Amino acid sequence: MKYHLCYIFVLVVLVFVVRVVSSVAQEQNFQYETEIAAYEKESAETPLPENCTMFIGSSTWRLWGNQLEKDFAEFRAVNRGFGGSTIPDILHVMHRIITPHKPARIVFFCGGNDIARGAGSEETFENFKTFLARLHAELPNTEIFFVSVTDAPIRERFSKQTLRYNALVKEFSEKTPKLHYIDTFATLVGEDGKADEKYFQQDRLHLNRDGEKRWIPVITDALRNRGDFQGTEKTFPEGTGFAARFKADTGIADHPDVIFSDNFETGDLGATWDSDTIAKTLSFSKPENEFCGQGQQMRQK
Repeated sequence: MKYHLCYIFVLVVLVFVVRVVSSVAQEQNFQYETEIAAYEKESAETPLPENCTMFIGSSTWRLWGNQLEKDFAEFRAVNRGFGGSTIPDILHVMHRIITPHKPARIVFFCGGNDIARGAGSEETFENFKTFLARLHAELPNTEIFFVSVTDAPIRERFSKQTLRYNALVKEFSEKTPKLHYIDTFATLVGEDGKADEKYFQQDRLHLNRDGEKRWIPVITDALRNRGDFQGTEKTFPEGTGFAARFKADTGIADHPDVIFSDNFETGDLGATWDSDTIAKTLSFSKPENEFCGQGQQMRQK
């Protein structure tokens, strides 16, 4: 009996070891492992902002690069596009680059490569639903903004499948909480109803800067007005002058040495003030031309 139990224990350990080794081997053989490892290293060295908006998908995001995070800075954007990824690729690494960081929003662009490599519209849609289910199993409050797959000129032969995939996701979004569909199709088409070459790079697949600029307001509008985004608090650098004594300007209006002018930044102080009066009675707490905003503080001499 003792030997039998010992045999079972050894067998269980061996199975566990084999699975671990197999898992490590799969990660090492993953075609985009270098990019994923780089993202992990970057996140470890510089933690992602709280309540960030993560852009997940394929080379459209990847080639947008750091400019993407600047274009969508108000949403605390983090670009995690990689390779020429498919949805199964994202499923393979989401536990490494997505869920640990608990993004508040995900802007998802993927599926075109799946279709181009032979997957049908329904299969691609089912894979997207798998992604959504896995994500919300761990992060139920994360919102997904699905960006419609581009009907790029070079992939015109896949137009029917691409449009079908987009339509399936759009219909699904209408009955699925936390899922929003962003239709970017019309932003890139010409008068003939087909994708306009002028918005694409020479490869006729990826957006050029003009194409990206067509998408920016559409995605921005969706992020601002759909879902629970509350906006990023606007802050200004603290100075060292008179106003610095009053945090957030609290109490400054009651100080006897402070007066206000509603349109000071325009240079027109109105009939109440003339240049001689200003020169004789007022001095500025900062050098000339460093003021900004309405209600600018001025200090009496």
